Amino acid sequence: MMYSVRPTGAATASVVITMPISGSAPTLPRLDVIERTSLKPAWVDDVQQSIRSSVARSSAHIPGEGRWLTQDVANAANDFLSMTGDILPSAPYIYSSRKGDFVAEFRATNGKLTSIVSPEFVLLFAVVSGGAPVERKLTDAGTVREEVRRMMDLLAPGAHGEVAARK
Repeated sequence: MMYSVRPTGAATASVVITMPISGSAPTLPRLDVIERTSLKPAWVDDVQQSIRSSVARSSAHIPGEGRWLTQDVANAANDFLSMTGDILPSAPYIYSSRKGDFVAEFRATNGKLTSIVSPEFVLLFAVVSGGAPVERKLTDAGTVREEVRRMMDLLAPGAHGEVAARK
C-alpha cells in the first residue's frame, strides 16, 4: 500500500507501508519500509528550473559579466536549494554576482537572509530587524544545512509551529 501525505503548505512526503506476513494474526500494518522524501516546498522546483535556464550555453560566455552562471555554479546552487529548501522561508529573489556566483535573497519575519553560492563555498548573511549582520562562510557541505537552520532561527523564531522552543 502507498499512502501520500500532504502536510499544510506545498510540501509532500510519501510513506510505503507493508501489510503483515500472511498467516500472522490480523493486526495493524507493520512499518517494514518507510520511504521518505524531503519536504521540499513547491517553489524550489521553480527556482531550480530558473537556475538551469541561466547556465551559459556557449563559449561566448564572458566570465565576470554577471549575466550567466557556469554549470558548476548552477550545480552548487541547485544542491544548496535541495539541501535547505524545506527550512527556508519562501521563494528567493535570485541573481548572479559580478563574479558569476549565485545569489539568493530570502525575506523572513524578522529580517533577510542572503546566500552567495559558489562551487567552493556558501556565504550566508543575515540581517535581523535592522541589527548588525551575522555572517558565515561555509566550505564544508556537511555544515550548510545546520548553519542555515541557525540563521533561520534568528530570522523567524517559532517558524516550526507549536513545537518550537519558547523563550
